Amino acid sequence: MRVDNHARAVARAEILFGRPEARGSLVHLFIGNVVDAAFGIGGTVHQGPGSAAGDVAHLPVPGSAAPCACGRTGCLQATASDTALVAEAVRRGIVPDPSVTLLVDAAATGDPRADRLLRERARAVGRAAALLLDVFNPAIMVVTELSSVLDEGYLEEIRTAATALSHVCDDPERIVVPHAGPAVLPEAAATVLLSRVFDDPGRSNERARSHPSV
Repeated sequence: MRVDNHARAVARAEILFGRPEARGSLVHLFIGNVVDAAFGIGGTVHQGPGSAAGDVAHLPVPGSAAPCACGRTGCLQATASDTALVAEAVRRGIVPDPSVTLLVDAAATGDPRADRLLRERARAVGRAAALLLDVFNPAIMVVTELSSVLDEGYLEEIRTAATALSHVCDDPERIVVPHAGPAVLPEAAATVLLSRVFDDPGRSNERARSHPSV
């Protein structure tokens, strides 16, 4: 069995099953309880020594003053992670428990405070995305962030913030959510488990013939 982190697993799924541009080059930014990134070129996701590529937890977010456990301010993890988001939602009295699902549901049912907080987070994600766009200039940038996966309005906030700051990307359509939508994580997990088949289908078929099911 193989394992990988969320960002690289989703990036691989996008290369195999998503938009054609992803097979040329892509950057994937994952925003959850942790934040992470992945870069792929020519159909291959970069792992780096020790499989440590893509650590963007302490990427500085322009305009953010959120204190981080590392001692600095404005780090992406402290600014835009789900953990930081729901802590702020509880502090503002928007939701009773630190749950991103509760916050997204509150926005969907018309709570303007929840909507405002999600839009603030989306703009912070967009500003971080702009930095990655300028470093890698990929054909496509995929952002996995729950509210924008479920509601295109939040994706537009990410796009607007990113293109306003980026020096290389003035086309908002280059920034997309995963093609699988809410099923992004199950598809990514399946991609990792089946990666040997995708990497070498001929060898996999040979092994299957050598070890038929009984």
